[in-house]
Amino acid sequence: MGLQTHSLEYEKELLIRMSQDDEAAFYEIYSLYKMRLYYFAQKLIKSKEYAEDICQDTFTVVWQNRHYIDVSLSFSSYLFTIARNRILNILRDIQKEEYLHEYIISQAIDFTSTAQDTVSIGELKDILSYAIDQLTGRQKQIFKMSREEGMSHKEIADS
Repeated sequence: MGLQTHSLEYEKELLIRMSQDDEAAFYEIYSLYKMRLYYFAQKLIKSKEYAEDICQDTFTVVWQNRHYIDVSLSFSSYLFTIARNRILNILRDIQKEEYLHEYIISQAIDFTSTAQDTVSIGELKDILSYAIDQLTGRQKQIFKMSREEGMSHKEIADS
């Protein structure tokens, strides 16, 4: 317990010095926590590159907020909370990227389907046009009244 208390006192001393812009104290804090923080991040995010980025970002935030760190609170909790928030942001960004990727692919598939449908519609129009050309004059006239003018069977019969 004595060693633990001593290291907490030493940590508080480093934090106080760091809050007074002592870079050497910051590097000491960095060396005390960097590997634990790195393994924590890597365990959660499963990527060495992201884990390294998270460590760097976390310590950047610590340095930028060095004047506001409360030495009476657990620095370890503060540090790992920053890292956890960075991890959650990265996971959220990854999820958005995957969703966007899936959306783009689905749109490409829909576009391909639409293009194929357009070709099929064009082919059907050609077939229909050929079939209409094969009709007699009166059959063509009846077809035109029914399909193009929207007349009912009764209206066509009365004409």
